[in-house]
Amino acid sequence: MKFPSIVAGVALLLYTISVEAQPAILQSPSVGKARACMNKLMDDGKNAGFWTDREGGTVLVLNPTRREMLPLLLSMVACFDGAFPKKEIVKNPDTNVRSRVWYTLVEGNYAWCATDALKDSEADITKLGGYGPRRDWYGVTIACSMGDRILGFHAPK
Repeated sequence: MKFPSIVAGVALLLYTISVEAQPAILQSPSVGKARACMNKLMDDGKNAGFWTDREGGTVLVLNPTRREMLPLLLSMVACFDGAFPKKEIVKNPDTNVRSRVWYTLVEGNYAWCATDALKDSEADITKLGGYGPRRDWYGVTIACSMGDRILGFHAPK
């Protein structure tokens, strides 16, 4: 019977087309490494007994004490330094908020991750703010995404 082999052939063809149809940025080694760094940040936060949250490309780790967060920040920075070939500090022209970003560029698209911690210091671990019960807790956060600009406004030259 040749029917199963035809079905298998069509399935393989459709799979090949779907892989080839993905943007090249998704096949960048930096994307896989960034995912691993995000998972590591979550795991390290949980293992330390910190409050953790992940939604899409954003990871937030909170703790009431700033000093205990420094090893987590240093580990996160080292991981993203190894995941991406480039990094810099950028300033949003509309808000003047500065961010540290790591990124790679593939065929006109950036894969990037950003944090508000500009330096590897305890002072750069900031309070969450807002109105919730953890508003006075200190946080280490990373937000990752892809597109033709980093953070929606920055396109390195």
